[in-house]
Amino acid sequence: MNVHLKFMIILGKWNREDDKKHHILITNQLDASMKTVITNYLLRWSIEHCFKELKDTFYFDHSQVRHINKIERYWNICLISWTFVYWIKQNAYLDKIMETKPSTFNEFKKAINSLLEFSSTNALSKNEKLSQEYFKIKSARFKKKIAA
Repeated sequence: MNVHLKFMIILGKWNREDDKKHHILITNQLDASMKTVITNYLLRWSIEHCFKELKDTFYFDHSQVRHINKIERYWNICLISWTFVYWIKQNAYLDKIMETKPSTFNEFKKAINSLLEFSSTNALSKNEKLSQEYFKIKSARFKKKIAA
């Protein structure tokens, strides 16, 4: 059986974060233009990147449930959490609140977790020392609002 393939070699990086100097794309869509092949690859790559973040940050691939309904619920929770963290990251909501600006997806998740812990702990104990030492929150307005 013969399968006809189209090879494309793209020289240069996609963006600043790309560590590859060239990319080789292979497709079986012989009539597809180079632009279409690259566009489809880039769409697929963002999906792969999303799944990598889901696996690394939210342990998306570690579910222990066996029933399809429970798996769907778990995946939905992971996707909602990922979307929430992504939205906070894209809108730079933590830039003025945290001492150190998070840069990776995992750092954003940890910063949000820290804020949730701080809010819960402070609401129960009204302990100002936690905000300055453990949680590393610099915003005086945020600390005052939580302590109120």
